[in-house]
Amino acid sequence: MDFNQMLMNVYSVIANPMNKEAMDVVDTHDIVRWSSYLVRIADDLGTASGELERGDVPKRVQCYMKESGCSEEEAREHVWLLLRETWKKMNKASVSESPFSQTFVRAAKNFIRGIVETLSSSFAWMYLTMQSMQNV
Repeated sequence: MDFNQMLMNVYSVIANPMNKEAMDVVDTHDIVRWSSYLVRIADDLGTASGELERGDVPKRVQCYMKESGCSEEEAREHVWLLLRETWKKMNKASVSESPFSQTFVRAAKNFIRGIVETLSSSFAWMYLTMQSMQNV
């Protein structure tokens, strides 16, 4: 199940009655689109070099390193900036006129916040562990 389908499931649980207009745009609306981007960016931040060595495809960090010729640390800072900028877009979309109830918008933001925090925390722990191992 992809992230858009998960949000559609959240909507179907929260909406009572379900709004046809919202159902028509649930997979294309900015709230859902920025939500998906946030999860993808956070997941990309959590990709470790070891995953790439095992055959995982390059993520935003590695692609940006290749494009710009920068270090991994600089690339991660760039991706963190993308994450912050995308949150701003999500916040703007959440206060714009929408066919979704505020209950759904809050639930979607909290759902995403939990996923992003989990992925970011995992990355931060992994990154700090790798840094401390390099300093030994």
